[in-house]
Formats: sequence, C-alpha cells, structure tokens
Amino acid sequence: MHETPNKILTPEPIETKQIHDANDAWEHINSIYTSSIAFLRSKFQAVLTEQSGHQRCRAFYPEIRLTTTTYDQIDSRLSFGHVPGPGRYSITVTRPDLFKNYLTQQMALLIENHKVAIEVAVSKTAIPIHFAMELRARLRFISGAALGPPPRTHGAPQLPDGKALDDPDFLLAFAKAALAGQGMPA
Repeated sequence: MHETPNKILTPEPIETKQIHDANDAWEHINSIYTSSIAFLRSKFQAVLTEQSGHQRCRAFYPEIRLTTTTYDQIDSRLSFGHVPGPGRYSITVTRPDLFKNYLTQQMALLIENHKVAIEVAVSKTAIPIHFAMELRARLRFISGAALGPPPRTHGAPQLPDGKALDDPDFLLAFAKAALAGQGMPA
C-alpha cells in the first residue's frame, strides 16, 4: 500500500513497461487491473467490517500507450491496428479478461505495423468502487434484492443526489444498508 502526499491510499506502484509482444503486454495489463481491483475490494471490505476508518483510497485502470514518429504506409484494409500519423496515443482498459483476444490482436498489429513497443502503465483514471465489486454483489444492488424496489416519482426512479455519491459516510451507510437488506439511507 502506498500513501500519496494528499493522504489517499493507493496500491503499491507498478512498473511501466515497454513491451514488444502483445501477449506479454496483455499479461501486464491484466496484472495491473487485477491488482487494482483486489486493492479496492480489500479496502471496501475493511470499511464494511469496521477494520478501517474512513481513509480515502484509489486504484487506477491500466493504460496502453503507443508513440510513433513516422507516417508509415500501412495496409489500411483493416479499420484497426494502426494510427494515422506521428504522435502519442493512449487508452485505458477495463476488464482485460473479457477483451483478451481483441486487445492482443490490436496490440500485435500496432507493434507489427509501426515497428514500436507498446507501453503499458498505470493510468491516472481512477476505477469507481462499484466497478470493483464482484458481479454477484452488483447484481444484488441492481436487482433490488438488497434495496427493494426503487421509489418512483412520475414514473422515473428516485436517485440520490450526485454529491452524496462522493460522500464516504453516505457510501458506507448505503453499503451497510444494502448488505442488511434495507432500503437506501436518507
């Protein structure tokens, strides 16, 4: 665990790598993602079981980067696997396990077409806590099994104030109420 200067806990830093093999790149992407998700889940569980206070925590998506300096002539019959010109390109990745074939094909073509390494790093884009929850828990929230049917106002679901979603006390109360099978906290 690492603490930033503004007192936010984050996972231990993971090395940025320049990789020339798409499968190796995917492995590093998956390693970053699973490490980030495990960190968020463990911190969330610690708060729910009152093993931890309200310490702010963040974990981040993996990022794929490509830098090219040339206008390479690429077989453009494919609409992917190349970039249009010189520059630095990047994208964050979620659920690399679901997109393994797609990602490895894309990265293999980028490496082959541009003759450059793929850089895999931890991005600066935080993973929302609800994206780190296990599917079973997310489905429980979505299905209403934990919260009951949502109250309705003129046919539209009643949602909490957006500011409440950034309030750690509200989120803790929401999670505890959901796990206890109660409705949304006031």
